[in-house]
Amino acid sequence: MKHEKQIFGIPYSWLLAALFLLFLPVLLGLFRIITGFLGVLPSPETTEAKKSELTKKLTAGTAISPEVLQADAKAISHFLGTAYFFLDFRNWSEDEKSTISVVAKYTPSTFPYLEAAYFVDVDRNLRADLKKYLSNSQHDSIMIHVNG
Repeated sequence: MKHEKQIFGIPYSWLLAALFLLFLPVLLGLFRIITGFLGVLPSPETTEAKKSELTKKLTAGTAISPEVLQADAKAISHFLGTAYFFLDFRNWSEDEKSTISVVAKYTPSTFPYLEAAYFVDVDRNLRADLKKYLSNSQHDSIMIHVNG
């Protein structure tokens, strides 16, 4: 039986894991500060201004009600796992079939409204997420449908 080095009777690997979990919020905070300082992440004011502009666009531009758009955007973010923090197990898989069934309801004239509702809901680009989380053939077929 191999004995691992210990401090106060606790194996090194356990101590390292505990230290990592304790300092993870600090590391994430530093990451946000550094990326915000470098201009990698958009400022909260810019994001809020864009969200309010998109919300106005949603309420005025289409025959689809904003509530339906928001519900579909929330459903897509749930199916793709983008609505959850990266340590949440629901973020680790995606339901491609359900995502495609929701997106397929939209036409080339209504898909931009769904994109706007998705951005308002999760601060992410719907087209980029579809490309990232769907297989190439699924992505190509759904993009042909929504682009006309």
